[in-house]
Amino acid sequence: MSSRSPRSPRVDVTSPRPTFDSGSNAVLGSPQFCEWEQKLEFETESPAKGGDCGDCGLRGREMALHIAGLEEKLSEETQATNRLALSVSEYEIQMSEKAREIEFLKLEILEIQSERDGLKKQLEITSKHLDTIEISFNDVHEKYERAKQTIHILHQNVETLKNSVDERDVCISQKHEQYLKLKEHAMERMDFANSQLDLIERKYSLESSKLRAAVREAELGARSLSEQLEQRNKDNAELTRQSKDRILTSMRASATVS
Repeated sequence: MSSRSPRSPRVDVTSPRPTFDSGSNAVLGSPQFCEWEQKLEFETESPAKGGDCGDCGLRGREMALHIAGLEEKLSEETQATNRLALSVSEYEIQMSEKAREIEFLKLEILEIQSERDGLKKQLEITSKHLDTIEISFNDVHEKYERAKQTIHILHQNVETLKNSVDERDVCISQKHEQYLKLKEHAMERMDFANSQLDLIERKYSLESSKLRAAVREAELGARSLSEQLEQRNKDNAELTRQSKDRILTSMRASATVS
């Protein structure tokens, strides 16, 4: 039987283990690290199964190479973790900036909401004014349509009046020509009438002188007749007075006798 101890280690447990910094905690639970730790525990705790120290040295070199590969992978993982941590730090800075921006945006949103409320009130007031303006506009539009119809009728009347004026101008020109002809004819007739009037005036003056002489004679005769009439009236009045006196006298005599 062999004199070697059944618990002799197959690897040097004092070989350098991989070191980890504060940023390598993320790789402690990685599958590569768990596999390396399980193999190390199995090799250190499993009993020797034949072979001599040369076999142990060969396995130790293999294990050392494996550990060196794991350390290289761990270093790469550590660098990746550091880069990730740096990215996370930058991301946190960006997030803090984004948070400040979000707060600023919240304030802006509050201001916008207050402005929106004010705009809503203004919109309501404007809507009321717009309704009033719309009603006024409808009234004005109706008045405009009525005025438009009236203006159209007036335009038609103006055209009719223009046509009438043109016709009247033509008629007036014709009447003017007729007037000139009539005036010329009237002047001729007036000249003839004036000549006849001169003759008539001369005849009238002669007849007037004769008539004035006859009138004087008639006035003289009438005056003499008037004087005769007055004298006869006086005589009649005297006779009437005398007859009245006689009648009164006879009446008085009759009364005395009775």
